[in-house]
Amino acid sequence: MDYLWSENTKSLATALIALGEVGGPEHVEILAEYTNQADIKIKRAALRGLSLLNFEQFLELFYIALQSDNNGLSVEGYRGLRKKAHLIDSNRLLNMLLKSPEIHVAKYVVRLFAVINKWDQLRCLLNALEIMRDSNIRVEIKAQLRKWISSFNRSVQAKPDAFKVEEVNKMLDRLAQDLGEKEVKKLKFLIR
Repeated sequence: MDYLWSENTKSLATALIALGEVGGPEHVEILAEYTNQADIKIKRAALRGLSLLNFEQFLELFYIALQSDNNGLSVEGYRGLRKKAHLIDSNRLLNMLLKSPEIHVAKYVVRLFAVINKWDQLRCLLNALEIMRDSNIRVEIKAQLRKWISSFNRSVQAKPDAFKVEEVNKMLDRLAQDLGEKEVKKLKFLIR
């Protein structure tokens, strides 16, 4: 623990990650405090250490990090949220995608769509395709949509309610030119 209060940034960062690896619930608050530091290395290390513990009460810190203009902090936000996929708010991710000017944030948000509920994932990917203009992000969204189609398993998936099916069908109609007729037909068949 002496390393935690050291003046040496590298030692402190290493100690924070180590605390996450070997620490317990009593260390979550200590790590959360270090996410407020000005030094990016310290913030990243605190987030990484926190993500190794049960950090549900500090999930907000990972949403904040995901939206950072610093790519390294966004990575840690992404990694932490990915570990708690069942707690991710898909609407909040879509809102981030709309509001963030940073391409790296959009990239990580789109990657988080892959770990959420399959029906929310489809809705989010289609919404993202409608709003994103960056060609690299659009390529990633389309790749995830193709993966969604190829990994679809009707026997395991709970069917969405009629309203969601209607909403997705409308989005598919709007995106028909963008996605291609073949992909739209596959998706419409799978969600019926």
